[in-house]
Amino acid sequence: MKKIIPSLLFVFFACTGYSQVYVAVTGNDVTGTGTSANPYKTIVKGVQAAAAGATVYVSGGTYNEVSEIYISKALTLQKTGSTEVIVNASGRGTGSFKYMVGIVNTSNVTIDGITFANNIGNGSKGAWVLGSGSNITIKNCSFENIGWVSNNLSSIPPNSGTVTNAIKVEGNSATALTNITLLDNNVENCATGWGEAVTITGNVNGFLVDGNMIYDIANIGIVVAGNYTSTGAPSNVNQARNGTLIGNEVHHCMSAVANSAGIYLDGAINIRVEKNEVYQSGVGISVGGEQPTGVGATTPGGHVINNNLIYNNVIAGAYFGTNLAGNAIQNTKIFNNTFYKNRTGAVVNGVTTINGVAVGTAADNFGGEVHLQNINGATFKNNIVYASNNKKALVALSGYSVASYASDYNLYYRDGSTTFIIDLTGTSFNGSSATGSYSPAQFTTQTTLDANAAVGAPGFVNAGSFDFALTSSALAKNKGDVTYDSNASGTTDRDYSTRKRDGRVDIGCYEIQSGAFRTATPKEEEVILPAFSIYPNPASDFVNINFGKQVADAVIRITDVNGRLLMVKNVKSATFERIDIRSLKAATGLVTVTIVENRSSNSFKVLIR
Repeated sequence: MKKIIPSLLFVFFACTGYSQVYVAVTGNDVTGTGTSANPYKTIVKGVQAAAAGATVYVSGGTYNEVSEIYISKALTLQKTGSTEVIVNASGRGTGSFKYMVGIVNTSNVTIDGITFANNIGNGSKGAWVLGSGSNITIKNCSFENIGWVSNNLSSIPPNSGTVTNAIKVEGNSATALTNITLLDNNVENCATGWGEAVTITGNVNGFLVDGNMIYDIANIGIVVAGNYTSTGAPSNVNQARNGTLIGNEVHHCMSAVANSAGIYLDGAINIRVEKNEVYQSGVGISVGGEQPTGVGATTPGGHVINNNLIYNNVIAGAYFGTNLAGNAIQNTKIFNNTFYKNRTGAVVNGVTTINGVAVGTAADNFGGEVHLQNINGATFKNNIVYASNNKKALVALSGYSVASYASDYNLYYRDGSTTFIIDLTGTSFNGSSATGSYSPAQFTTQTTLDANAAVGAPGFVNAGSFDFALTSSALAKNKGDVTYDSNASGTTDRDYSTRKRDGRVDIGCYEIQSGAFRTATPKEEEVILPAFSIYPNPASDFVNINFGKQVADAVIRITDVNGRLLMVKNVKSATFERIDIRSLKAATGLVTVTIVENRSSNSFKVLIR
């Protein structure tokens, strides 16, 4: 009996695996035991050896895995140490990996601090959450160069079947994926073809997408979708729903084959889009539905869009409404957003045409600050809509139908003149006979809407430096709806400061705070470089960066408005850095300064003169 008991214990542990498993590039899958002293060499082996509920600790280095990392049990996959962990697919050949990490039909999984890079080929993915399950988190990870082609954001995909995703969450059965969290990830340089950088689709019920940086994407940044039969989910539950997109920064998402939005709600229901910043993409935010509503499914809508900052996008600041005949979004609230000088017609990521039409022409044909398509129930209040000279502020696109649309307490302005900044030409608008272009006052006369609108410069602190907070004397101050809807406007503004002060909300995404601007600190986990400052701005010779703390190892990247890399500089053990910008090849204009530290990043706009 004394000999049998150890044997049984050995079998038990061999079958159930280890509660802690260690992986290192210096390890060995054959002779290793998965301990910190004798680790495995590959993450695949570590995951296979781990027990359900275990943690796999991955030491720094580059892992050239020989197959996909497949997770079908409760597990935490976590970076350990300060050195970056990179899973690199470049040595496997085009199309070798369908995905780099797959989480399939399981619950209670966390992926933390891993970089997934260089998965190239049609259908490629970085992370794929598939099937059903709950409590799945991907955080502090980076997804780089996941695409149908490598390091090329302007190539035109051969057909609509060319689809890749950096992260895809896909509920494909009658049982939903629930409690899905994508937190503080970095997604960059992905040629996704007709796909998106981050996709949430099918039977997904309850999710959070918070604090992610998504940029340099060859199509849409984030999509939340429904009614796509390709998921395989039953039609009555085939819609992503009851989710929140908050505090994400999305920019340089530009497609050569479609009007690509930074954030897109496509057939989804009951989604909150809050406190996001979207710029230099095809469209800022789009809310609609491309597919027919499935049998037993809910008409797209029920969304709340508030406290977002949307500026300098190529075609439009926002599209609200479906482009599908016989379908329309319903019951959607759009409150306290700031739309500023969209419809730039600029070249982004080297994309010069959209479906063969020059981007400038496309912007003139379909552009403006806010566009309305097929709507059957939407409320538009407390928004700043600031158009460039000779551009439209609000456009109801010709050939579409807008019904049950309410708007009031918005602020409209355009450089030059506010005459004819609202255009209803060729549109069925709330059942009225109104058609043509109007000033805000004429719009009210024709439709009875926006009777309490403000018209004039809103009072930004410094729009030229992209500081859209309000001055103490701003026109937008205390001009919001006298009946405060805390659900629609939010209890805090874009900076997480108290939304309602002085008895009434302000117009736009920022609320003036008593005593000083921006007195509240954003959520602690979103502050990457506390007390950070960059000056002067505008700049001509030098840019000074005060990190506000000691940074051990940071990378400074400067890119132009087309996403072209102008400068890279490594900084170690520093609190301050001065950068000579006189040698930059870019002409005077806007550049983006990105600081990356510990796989977290923040970007800041600087005007070079």
